[in-house]
Amino acid sequence: MKRLLQGLLPLLVVGLSYSSTSVAESAWYTCSIDTIGSAATQGASKKSKSPVLQLDETSGLFLDQQFVFRAKGRSQAQMLAIALSAASSGFQIQIRTDLDSSASPLIIEQISMLVGP
Repeated sequence: MKRLLQGLLPLLVVGLSYSSTSVAESAWYTCSIDTIGSAATQGASKKSKSPVLQLDETSGLFLDQQFVFRAKGRSQAQMLAIALSAASSGFQIQIRTDLDSSASPLIIEQISMLVGP
């Protein structure tokens, strides 16, 4: 029994330390699009090839916040198409992002267009 407890104790300590770490979670935000441009025109890192969106959250949580897409290739093109369609139609978008992230600009994980008034 003593050997069993000695074997389980390190696992218990590791389990407690893992569960005590906080994990930031992404959330959905409704936004209006201010501008869409390249990293160079928006003042973001010139190494980034992702388009940069400057967004305002509708309740005022953030204003003029810069975002890039996490996706690459075809998925990035689809996300950009949604953003461009929303911007040209005057519709709002919903984005899923982690505002507590240390990334700059922040990363859009998912995007959808809100159609209607």
